[in-house]
Amino acid sequence: MSRMNKLFFCIPQEIGPIIIPLLWLISGVIVIVKFTLDFCSSVKGTNMFAYSSVYTILIMAICGLTIIGAAIILYILVCLKTPYMISVYFKITVVIGIIIIMGNIAALVEFIVHKTTILGRCNNDSCDNAYGNYLAIAIFSTVISIFLSVHFAVVINDYKHKQNGTGPYAPV
Repeated sequence: MSRMNKLFFCIPQEIGPIIIPLLWLISGVIVIVKFTLDFCSSVKGTNMFAYSSVYTILIMAICGLTIIGAAIILYILVCLKTPYMISVYFKITVVIGIIIIMGNIAALVEFIVHKTTILGRCNNDSCDNAYGNYLAIAIFSTVISIFLSVHFAVVINDYKHKQNGTGPYAPV
């Protein structure tokens, strides 16, 4: 088995498929809590994400869908570990990956397109500099989410083939 098929190129294939939905679940909850607190806070300061309600709501919706998918996947792994359900796990992984990629790109585009509106809501002199920092964070997180989504799909696809005895794991 190549290193590409291991989670983060080093975690064994038996554990990786369990870690992936746990990562989605934990990160989804953390992001939703953080963005909810930012969105509801009366003290916004130079937190640019707090000034963009569309961006905040998009990211929270993405995380909510990811949490639901991760919960379904964990249920599949714990209770319904049949070849068919492992294939369903892979399909859910692909759907979550697409939602994460498309949602992050849409949120990033919204953040860029509405720069004037976002900066207009900020009454602080250091908002221009903060906007640049938050834009860099948004771009970085989008790039990382694309890489991770593709990597997770590769790992789960290999896991599916191993569990179902297909692909490179098919009997000769």
